[in-house]
Amino acid sequence: MGKKLWYHSSCLLLFCILCTNSFAQVKPADFKYVDHILGYWRMPTKHSTFTELWVKKDDHTWEGKTHRITGRDSVEMDNMQLVRSGNELVFTIAAVADPKSGKPVPFKVTVLQSNGFVAENPACDYPQKIVYKWKKEDELDVHFKGVKEKTFSEIILEYKRK
Repeated sequence: MGKKLWYHSSCLLLFCILCTNSFAQVKPADFKYVDHILGYWRMPTKHSTFTELWVKKDDHTWEGKTHRITGRDSVEMDNMQLVRSGNELVFTIAAVADPKSGKPVPFKVTVLQSNGFVAENPACDYPQKIVYKWKKEDELDVHFKGVKEKTFSEIILEYKRK
């Protein structure tokens, strides 16, 4: 009787692993949704305005730059990239770099749909998850989520297309 239960639990575990992997894959047909990020996005705050400008470099690369504008001064804050390699899409942001190499930490895009994408790297110190979500055609929310020093933290940026 013990072997039969072990066999059933092994099958269930294998099934769960296979299902998790199949849901976490991005389909090449969905890469068209990345183009929605293109353009100039703004988020005014009390003291300054944050912007993201996304352009398509080629068929496999999207690049973004973040600026902070205060009065007439503009400071480049960060550089981001989405790079397609085969059936995978990887998101990088210069501010999240490997301390040893100095290179941006790769976040694998695990979900890509018409309303946004999720990029994850569970091994990253912080964040472990980056979410770009289009609430409307001209509204974009960016979430940086994860555990930092045993505490869950989430930064939310709310942009509007200009």
